[in-house]
Amino acid sequence: MCPCEHCEYERKERRRKEIEALEQRYQENLVKLKEMFPVPSVKLPYSDLSLVDKIYLASLIPLGSREFLPSQIVASSNSILSPAGVLDKAIYSHLLDKAIIFPVVEKLPNNVVLNPSESALMNRQIYQANIISNDSEVLSIEDIYHHILSDFEQIMNGNVIVERTEIEQLCNLVEHIEVAEAVVFLSYFCQEADLAEPPQKTYDVIRKMLTQMSVAQLAPHIRKSVKDAAYFFMTGKSQGKSHATNTIPSKIESSVAYYEKQGWTANKWDRPYNTEKSNLSNVVYDKLLVHLNLGFYQSVGDIIQTIEHFFYHILQQDQQNAISDKTGANAKRCTKCDSANLELLESRKGIIALCLDCNDSLLLQPAIEN
Repeated sequence: MCPCEHCEYERKERRRKEIEALEQRYQENLVKLKEMFPVPSVKLPYSDLSLVDKIYLASLIPLGSREFLPSQIVASSNSILSPAGVLDKAIYSHLLDKAIIFPVVEKLPNNVVLNPSESALMNRQIYQANIISNDSEVLSIEDIYHHILSDFEQIMNGNVIVERTEIEQLCNLVEHIEVAEAVVFLSYFCQEADLAEPPQKTYDVIRKMLTQMSVAQLAPHIRKSVKDAAYFFMTGKSQGKSHATNTIPSKIESSVAYYEKQGWTANKWDRPYNTEKSNLSNVVYDKLLVHLNLGFYQSVGDIIQTIEHFFYHILQQDQQNAISDKTGANAKRCTKCDSANLELLESRKGIIALCLDCNDSLLLQPAIEN
């Protein structure tokens, strides 16, 4: 490198042009990214959120900052599980599709804007909530979280009625959570045995088994099946790792069938140190369904049945109260025969309760005179 004044000037000029080119490229890419990920023009009222929307939001909020939601759901240092397990993408896709959250492009690191790729954008984007109160007041993430937890409490106390469609969505989500937790055990055991991911049929087998047994009961069968597949490979009897891995689904089925034929009851595992509870599971079972003591140790069938019975019981109570309020049956009884079999009639005198058993009548509300 020549130290003369001319060469030094040339180096500085070349560096200046490189910086200008990078700045121009940054601004051009930023404009394109803003077009790809526009800020929603309309904010959603909090009252428009469904129960599943609130569950997904509540699973993300504690992982972010006071202002932003996290770019990705990061696993803790002592676990291979991320807080939502294999449902991470489903959570983000659901909330983005409904415009409940949106990516904040301005917060992307410079190197990602300069060299955007699908994986870099997915891993480095942070998000902001697109929610306002019913009074059009902008809600902070902390406010939204407190509203959600309050709603959960009101729901479980029977003060807020959950629609049947939302009950069905919750039951569907519960099934996905349990299957996801079992799949995490499967992935962990396969990594431990240095085997590839098993075929799609394995997940179908897991889903079927969880209708009759819990994740805690199925996990030992999964571990035994992965160990058998690894032994099959190590002895050289298989045609490779893929062939050995492909035996896992049938081994799970045969292991469960053998235990059942022997009349043995599978012991329920405790959650091991290397697989923590997912944040989504924590929200559903410990924040929403906290009184029902569900998850991990019960089968999907038992969990869904418990949820349905709980909410349908509340629905029936609400319907009975509505009928009682409408007819006034709980408010008045016949003064003559003490019967609650009353019928409300309108007359020129006002609203009259007629006893259908003894035909006695009682003026409940006088007519309003003009």
